[in-house]
Amino acid sequence: MNTQHNNQNLDDKSVLLVVEFHRLGNTRKVNPDQVEVDADKSMVRVNKSLLDSPEYDAIRTHDGKTRQWLYSKALPSMFKEGVFRVPNTLIVEVDEYLARRRTQREQLVNEFRRSYGSRVAEALDRLGELANSNDYLDEDEAASKFGLSWKYVTFNTPDTLKNLKAGLFERERAKIEKMMAEATEEIRSVLRAQMSALVKRMVTQLTPSADGKRKKIYDSLIGNIDEFLSNFSARNLADDGELQALVSKARNVLKGVDPSVLRSDDDARKEVAKGFTQIDKQLSEMIITTPSRRFDFAD
Repeated sequence: MNTQHNNQNLDDKSVLLVVEFHRLGNTRKVNPDQVEVDADKSMVRVNKSLLDSPEYDAIRTHDGKTRQWLYSKALPSMFKEGVFRVPNTLIVEVDEYLARRRTQREQLVNEFRRSYGSRVAEALDRLGELANSNDYLDEDEAASKFGLSWKYVTFNTPDTLKNLKAGLFERERAKIEKMMAEATEEIRSVLRAQMSALVKRMVTQLTPSADGKRKKIYDSLIGNIDEFLSNFSARNLADDGELQALVSKARNVLKGVDPSVLRSDDDARKEVAKGFTQIDKQLSEMIITTPSRRFDFAD
């Protein structure tokens, strides 16, 4: 395995994607003196919800599904949450997806805006003594608090450092190379862990229960594995040859197999279970648990 080659080219094969989801805050602190509790109130922290709004919840759910999709395409960046490493071959797909999601989100925000006045009135009534109209913005200001934005970032050692101080450029380049090496290992570990989870799930569902009954096979079981296998080549930024071999093996095991076959054909279930059990064993030997690290720009 040529780790040095991988480290040098990780930033050439991918970019960092910074995604920001903005929403109107929906909680406020409550003065403990307003709440009757059998406790020392200096030890009590109480919050109240400002709105009980299905429209607000729909936006939050939409954001969760957007993140979930991004996790299936992108890779960990080792920076803060919301920063993804996107393979170059998937950038256009990811960008177009985010553009569609933003348009859909804007429609949800418009629905929230239209219902906002009535939701505020409901909340003020239900909060009783804890109600405070000053906690609420007007509908235009409330809607303006929502947003979905993203930008792309790459890392390089600035050439200007070469002329400032002897050794400064090399020192900073060494920092970036170390960061890239650790990011590469993180990507390798994450992909192995993701495949392991999918394989174990397949083995579990194909193994009869204690009373010998078949377990249910859902379309999503095969769908999630197919998605992982289809995206693997693009996401394999660590050039993990061992995992690539198991991905190929899994493709061969699933060739011609769909959920309906696994539901009806006992021989097919046994063959797939056998193949995936072998893959699971190999993956278990490959996975090494290492502490995940998040980079800070102050490092």
